Amino acid sequence: MSLAAGTLAFYAVQSFTCNVWRPIFDNAIYTMATGIQTGEPRPAAAILLGILMSLCLALALLLVDIVRRTVVDTIKAHMNS
Repeated sequence: MSLAAGTLAFYAVQSFTCNVWRPIFDNAIYTMATGIQTGEPRPAAAILLGILMSLCLALALLLVDIVRRTVVDTIKAHMNS
């Protein structure tokens, strides 16, 4: 159940923030894949950048969730005292 909620949160945040990160990474991935600046296409590097970007977003969400759980648990403990 926790995994399902985490997966849903990942996709929700990814969707809501795509206007911020997507233009930057689309440009970087396109530049790598086509080799416009270097003259040497690197599609594997573009795929790795996409994977790295997803992992960074997942890590950021994990950290936010850890902080959120700590705050909620602290509030609950304070209210039950």
